[in-house]
Amino acid sequence: MSDASSSEASNGGERIRVAVLGAAGRMGTTVCRAVLAADDMELVAAIDPPHEGEPLDAFGVTGTGLTIDMLGPSLKKKADPQVAVDFTHMEAARGNLRWCGMNGVHAVVGTTGLTPSDLTDLSALFDGERANAIVAPNFAIGAVLIVLAVFLYIGLALNPREVPSPLVGKPGPGFSLARHGQASEYLT
Repeated sequence: MSDASSSEASNGGERIRVAVLGAAGRMGTTVCRAVLAADDMELVAAIDPPHEGEPLDAFGVTGTGLTIDMLGPSLKKKADPQVAVDFTHMEAARGNLRWCGMNGVHAVVGTTGLTPSDLTDLSALFDGERANAIVAPNFAIGAVLIVLAVFLYIGLALNPREVPSPLVGKPGPGFSLARHGQASEYLT
């Protein structure tokens, strides 16, 4: 988007905080540059464990002041990414997705090789409340960034605690549910 005010308006005036996983690779550096060029995104972390401690500048992505880091407990506190874009390899992507899901970070994955079983295992971590994930292997970078932009525009503008409902303003339906393991106690 060329008009910064319209792009910021689509996200409540805030820039989307993005971490790139696999940042030192060919696709990772391309994603870093695309995020830097976007008016409504901010590159907050570059992740690539084999290159931990090296400046991102060394990989041709200049002017960020970022040093390549690892995923870990301190990253969420230090960079607070809202979205992670993963262009790593299958084994790394599995762990990266687990970290994202457990830390409430939305994920866009361009890594190939994840199996249906992997996706089933990871789906519990991306339940739509804490975080969402898009897995788009073998996509061109442009297609992934378009999906990312649409995903972010829609998803980050919503409050997951406020779900549109045809029952707004009306009393909720009555229910009675036995408490698990204590059949004599009911929730109503």
